[in-house]
Amino acid sequence: MPSSESTLQRHDLVWLDEARWRDALQAPLRESAVAALSTWFERGRPAVVRRRESAGGGALYLGVALPPTCTDRKVPLVLDPGTVTRTSPPLSLDAVIRSAPSSWRPPLVQLATEANAIGIDLRVYGSLAWQHLSGEQYLTASSDVDLLWRAPDRATLEHMLGYLANWQRAGGIPADGEVLFPQGMAVAWKELAQRPRQLLVKRSDRVELRSLDDVLSLAAPC
Repeated sequence: MPSSESTLQRHDLVWLDEARWRDALQAPLRESAVAALSTWFERGRPAVVRRRESAGGGALYLGVALPPTCTDRKVPLVLDPGTVTRTSPPLSLDAVIRSAPSSWRPPLVQLATEANAIGIDLRVYGSLAWQHLSGEQYLTASSDVDLLWRAPDRATLEHMLGYLANWQRAGGIPADGEVLFPQGMAVAWKELAQRPRQLLVKRSDRVELRSLDDVLSLAAPC
């Protein structure tokens, strides 16, 4: 296994040993889900890390969003981490643009260019990521692009929040997603942009409410 379970973060990609993952399950699945996942993993596709349901035990909590044609759409997995063969961070925005609808591509290129210019590495999860990974149709007319990013400092954070709001209005593509902070914390960037008194903070094993000032203090000063 290339990395320990404790080093994996939410949204990371995880490839499983296609011959051993069923024996590593620590929670039962419906037969239809097992059959669909068998095909999925045989095709070399990954699962993603999701929030742990328990703080102990050493189990790995993953999820797979199967194509819309499948009966079981979102399948949660709890298994022994020993069956993992490879891991990687979430896909970069640059990598998935070619899998987006043609009308999305110019605005996404513009977004990626701006982010790169200010030192932000935009990552993607959700429907666009699954569509890229599988080659199957996940996006619909109501879909958005789920972005994952970490700002190097407070000024860059503020710049990107403003830029994203303007980019959505100009490009017509709805965007969602999370800003990453140290200690494995993440907040919805849209919620952060509204400056509420409290924010819902997501961690690897729980969610909690933190004050706006507490969250912003996690960003490095300029």
